[in-house]
Amino acid sequence: MRYRRKSLEVEAIQYTLCSIDEIRDLIESVDEKNKLLPTFSNESLVIYTPEKTFKVNLNDYLVKGFLNELYDSNKEIFEDLFEKVEEQ
Repeated sequence: MRYRRKSLEVEAIQYTLCSIDEIRDLIESVDEKNKLLPTFSNESLVIYTPEKTFKVNLNDYLVKGFLNELYDSNKEIFEDLFEKVEEQ
């Protein structure tokens, strides 16, 4: 059998040195227990959620999925799978 990815919209923010506040807002909008943990490098962010702790590398994306879950996505993969939706 063959399958095609269903069309869906997600919220996502690319991690750049200027997007820290937006990322913090997105993390906390999902669950107040989620935290952006301090790191000693600008190369990656460490994000804590009750389900897991994970890293987002510089220029990769933090994604809020349609089930309100947070995950990281490599820049190239994200840009292959998603296109920007114009806000109305």
